[in-house]
Amino acid sequence: MKKNFFAAALILSLGVGSFAACSSDDINGHQTEQKKTTTMMSIALKMPAASGQRAATDEPYNYIGEWLGQEKVNQVEVYVFEGTAGTDKLEAHQTFNAGDYSAGVVGNEVVFRPNKGIAITPGTKQVYVVVNSNAATTAHLSGVSVVGTTTLSQFETAYNGVASAVTNTGVATAAVTTDNSAAGEFAKLDKSGGSAASQWKNEIVMTGDNAGASGAVIADNVAESAAISGGSNLVALKVKRVVARVAVTSSAADFTLQGDDPYTSTVETTATLGKVTGFTYVAAQGERKLNFKQQENATDLTSNNGAQSYKWNSPAYSFVSGAGYATAADPIAAAARTNYDYASLWQKATGAPANGLLGHPVPTNASVSTSIATASDANAKAIGELMEGDFLLPTTHLYHNAAPNGTDNGYYKGNTAYVLIRSIFTPEKINVDLDPTVPDNAPAGTPRPGRPSATVTPTTWSTITAANRPEILVRGANGMFYSSVFASQDPIYNGVTGQSVEIFTAVKDATNQIVGYKMLYFAWVNPDNVLTQKWYNSPVYRNNIYHIQLDGVTGTGTSWNPLVPASPTDPSTSTPNNPDQLTVPPTVQVPTTPGPVTPTTPVTPVTPTPTPTPVQPQNPLTPNKTFMAVKTTVLPWQVHGYKFNLHNQ
Repeated sequence: MKKNFFAAALILSLGVGSFAACSSDDINGHQTEQKKTTTMMSIALKMPAASGQRAATDEPYNYIGEWLGQEKVNQVEVYVFEGTAGTDKLEAHQTFNAGDYSAGVVGNEVVFRPNKGIAITPGTKQVYVVVNSNAATTAHLSGVSVVGTTTLSQFETAYNGVASAVTNTGVATAAVTTDNSAAGEFAKLDKSGGSAASQWKNEIVMTGDNAGASGAVIADNVAESAAISGGSNLVALKVKRVVARVAVTSSAADFTLQGDDPYTSTVETTATLGKVTGFTYVAAQGERKLNFKQQENATDLTSNNGAQSYKWNSPAYSFVSGAGYATAADPIAAAARTNYDYASLWQKATGAPANGLLGHPVPTNASVSTSIATASDANAKAIGELMEGDFLLPTTHLYHNAAPNGTDNGYYKGNTAYVLIRSIFTPEKINVDLDPTVPDNAPAGTPRPGRPSATVTPTTWSTITAANRPEILVRGANGMFYSSVFASQDPIYNGVTGQSVEIFTAVKDATNQIVGYKMLYFAWVNPDNVLTQKWYNSPVYRNNIYHIQLDGVTGTGTSWNPLVPASPTDPSTSTPNNPDQLTVPPTVQVPTTPGPVTPTTPVTPVTPTPTPTPVQPQNPLTPNKTFMAVKTTVLPWQVHGYKFNLHNQ
């Protein structure tokens, strides 16, 4: 029989939150086939321009607009089955590598066309595709890719199943300057094009719909040239990026913290308490696994005792973080480590000081776009081009119209993707311990010759030279700041004996000089009800970009991150997986009389408790009180954004 070529042009049309490929990348096909072929399939990747329409099924809060993207298509795998029945076999598995693609704009679409066809038999076919396949996708599909053996049912079980990262362990114990997250195994940023962000590309795994329940009818006797040009045997498919992305900007380089002056008897709201600056961020607690193809909920938008399920779910959809989350070897903590990724908390910017903050620097809005918070595709583009934002795997739960009750499926602080904002805080005033070389845990009888006989006046921070700044900053329950735990308990230093305290650790610059103290804030990636801050839900969907804009600070942040699960041997307060651990105050010996302390001065041992944090994994998302302002935005890429005032949630 004469061998004929036919082409099935495969259109990969990025659905809502469109994938935008803007590079000319290769396809170098290798194909395994068993049956005698009489026609050819060719693929064409079509990336539609942004539509300006959001996807109702994605329920994206804080919608800004759409962005075509800066995508790199490095590899495409095409799977063609003999028919649409579950028993039909894999007829062709074609891998196209970088090298054989030509790219161009046709109408409002970016189109990639290979210069080779796929030899195949005519008839009804079922077709699947994986864009930018890599080690993780290959591992997931390795057992269902045998031509002539793999059935459609076997393949669809895997394609519609749950995929895992290959190397990510969910936790880390040391700083890294690379993307060590689970999402980083399905997406990466390619900077090989140049030093500017406009020259960088996202190389992201994409999956999507098949050719439909009826399949695609492939005609016989179509020439390869016709196949390549897309003139015949056109198969239209849609794909989506499998990850989301988070970007953070700030409306200013620093914010002044205002509130009640703890040194007066009146209640103020505008007294200067300190300054917050030097922001960095990382996204964490995204899932470690993903539905290889986006999966719909069976009860889409169906009421359930006031709750709803939005269209898409994720593998850990039903996980609820509980009260035992912080205890060593607790099964809920173990489940959290299995389901969620905390390794990204250790990411650090290249060149950052050794004792500086972990995370990615937060740029100001002005350095990105003067109207970045305005809903428009132009601003969506500006947000999208913040190319160094963190990737996240989708993270969803049952939607609620009110806070979940603690046992219901829903969004809690311990199962919802968050952005950790690290900042450098400097107080306006500080009560300075005049015996700085005496450690807090010094035993009774240790001399303190510098202790005064009368209550001290607090020192203005700006008058303290870098060499004399304390290694810790202690905040008492009374709202005052101290240079030591001892001072926080000693009335001579305006302390209150027995008050709870929070200890903030020093941040140092490249010369190892103290520039301030690490203070943490938390922001949810995509919260609902931003204006009222009644946050009950915060879904993270694939193919969306979420932009958070820091917009002010209305309260003191926390000193540690309680949203890292306990390890098998250590509670969450001291797990080695947490780069932002709790500093537990020591027992201090508080004198009972004024003046210098000698070996005979009577003292009372006091062990202050750590100040409780409102950030607890078992709590709903709504904060008890608000302390930091943030705006968040989502990108097809759909882009979302909202403003956020920094606060403890």
